[in-house]
Amino acid sequence: MNKEKTLLVYTNFSSFVENDYNILKKKYTVEKYHFPIQSKPRIIILFIKQFFWLIFNIHKYSKVYIWFADYHSLLPILISKVFSKKSYLVIGGYDVCRIKDIGYGSFKNKIRGFCAITSIKNANYNIAVSKYIERKIKAIAKKANTLIIYNSVDINLKQQNGIIKENSILTVGIINSIQRIKLKGIDTFVELAKNTPDFKFIIVGANKELLENYFNNIPNNLEIVGFSNSEELNYYYSKAKIYCQFSRIESFCISLAEAILHNCTPLVFNTGALKEIVSNSESLSINNINTLSEKIHFFIENYNEKDSSPRKSIIEKFSNEIREEKLINLLKL
Repeated sequence: MNKEKTLLVYTNFSSFVENDYNILKKKYTVEKYHFPIQSKPRIIILFIKQFFWLIFNIHKYSKVYIWFADYHSLLPILISKVFSKKSYLVIGGYDVCRIKDIGYGSFKNKIRGFCAITSIKNANYNIAVSKYIERKIKAIAKKANTLIIYNSVDINLKQQNGIIKENSILTVGIINSIQRIKLKGIDTFVELAKNTPDFKFIIVGANKELLENYFNNIPNNLEIVGFSNSEELNYYYSKAKIYCQFSRIESFCISLAEAILHNCTPLVFNTGALKEIVSNSESLSINNINTLSEKIHFFIENYNEKDSSPRKSIIEKFSNEIREEKLINLLKL
């Protein structure tokens, strides 16, 4: 029996987009449409190309599934509506959040913001990756049809055999610009490393040259690691006792959930959806370096690798299997 066809529209085939693609293709024949976000003149060309492609091809699909509300989502949502095709729009954070002083978010640009809000208002279903993101959607589009399906992680992740936990503190993220440094709180993490010289700090996923130029003086107890594959990343999760996330905004944070699966004690700011992942309120902190340093010492001294309750919470709430079940049920509507 032939499967229904679903169109997947995306700007970057990241791990979470790939995860949804793998889920959808279990029940549907999924075809991908890549719309790379580029310079404004190039965007116009991409719009024209996408318009004609959709006009001639939309009839093939029963559903259109889109990651993020942005330039690339506007035409698929509107044309799906004209041709009575169901549209599902995943809201990931950048599309509904805004930080003016670092130029972050779709709404920093009026045209981009228009594309995002129009997409959200006209989508059949807006899928929020956290409660925090659902609140953001409702704040800008009260009548939008929304539901929460959390991002997910592979719950089979665990500490690698033979690797012993060390007194190290880890943070993970794609840090390739000054904006990303400020967004992910790397400035706080570096300052914390300077203030806590008796422990090792590690940043994974960062451009080392960028950080060295930006901070001038990187402390000796801070190791900067570039982009790592999943196996390498699991190695760092397995060695660290503490995982830090000091983001100014966070729509979910897959790396935090993965770190907890590896029995890392989380130390995070009470921002965005971080508190939805970290159920233990004692792990939430304020932006004060001395207080953070005290927390680091306390968590290291009282680290208990046998405490399985944080890991159990991640498994019960954020497994790939839970997201798969909820997505497949939604697409049946």
